[in-house]
Amino acid sequence: MQVVTSSPQCGAELMTIGVSQSNYLPWLGYFALINRTQAFVLYDSVQFTKNDWRNRNLIGSDKAPFWISIPCLTKGRMGQSIAETQVKSADWVRKHINSMKMTYGKSPHFSWFEERLFPLLAEQTGEVGLSAINRRLLKLVIEDLDIPARLQLDEQFELHGDANTKLLQICSQLEATEYLSGPAGAAYLDEMRFADHGVKVSYVDYGPVFSFLGRNKSSDGPPLSIVDTIAQFGIGAIQDFLEEQRLYG
Repeated sequence: MQVVTSSPQCGAELMTIGVSQSNYLPWLGYFALINRTQAFVLYDSVQFTKNDWRNRNLIGSDKAPFWISIPCLTKGRMGQSIAETQVKSADWVRKHINSMKMTYGKSPHFSWFEERLFPLLAEQTGEVGLSAINRRLLKLVIEDLDIPARLQLDEQFELHGDANTKLLQICSQLEATEYLSGPAGAAYLDEMRFADHGVKVSYVDYGPVFSFLGRNKSSDGPPLSIVDTIAQFGIGAIQDFLEEQRLYG
């Protein structure tokens, strides 16, 4: 994974952090970004958005991907945060497990689903908090991929002001010297403000991730969930890829 940097500070030892909303079983690029940080903050105090990655993702194949979604309570709850969002019913767990069994049951790496993913999913049957579900699944994948970053919650920090101010407050409280963002961050990050506070802003280039994914990258839409990547390549191959990116990115 290549990183494009603005306002470099030569010779400085970096404490790199990333910040993002929690997603439901997100794609490999999400974990590749976490892999390049020492601390990664789940920023779930922001508004929940319907038909987004927070409660759903794509699985299947490049030719016929389909959505698996966690049904959430939204009626009369306009403006609720991700952290406040509640699951509508528990039946989604059974449906998602069955969908993955049908889709990946013949995969050479299906043992990971049976031994690791499905037991944790089953434990979420009575969980009503979307953020908690996402966080537990993220921790599972991070652990299995040997990603060293510390996962933290935005509620652990004292935050106020606009978006850039809050991000800078997180950087300050973690003593970060580098803030790593996805390419979309260039649209709203005030790089000069970060530089004034001694924080370098860097952006991830996902090109190497897409190259690794190969057929996992749909030409007609976004790439598929990390579970599809694990089914195709296995945990070991993904670990090797991430280690290479950590050393040479």
